[in-house]
Amino acid sequence: MLARAWDEAVSILDCYRQERGDFSLAGLPYKEARGIFGQLISELEDSARHIKRILSDLKDFVRPGDKATEPFQLNYVVHRAAGNQGVAAGILGISRQALNKRLSRRRQADLLEKSFADGE
Repeated sequence: MLARAWDEAVSILDCYRQERGDFSLAGLPYKEARGIFGQLISELEDSARHIKRILSDLKDFVRPGDKATEPFQLNYVVHRAAGNQGVAAGILGISRQALNKRLSRRRQADLLEKSFADGE
């Protein structure tokens, strides 16, 4: 949608440039800004598609109720969300508080497992 709007605006801006000469857009000569903005919009749309694909993959990966893989899923999702628990909770479809409880239980289980492994 943004690329289509920019393409339409470029047609109008090109006509304006032909009639009145070069002008500046966002502090850049229009001739330069025309290419830069087009490239930025293209990269923005590519990035949005990439993020959408990652979120879709994560939602497909995490299945509620599968307790056997829950610790792995929690770690994976938190890692993919770059440690942002709010984003991770959104991906998992749970509240941030519920995610914090699960992570806390996971840490406690890890500590117990480590103490048993150490022979304590």
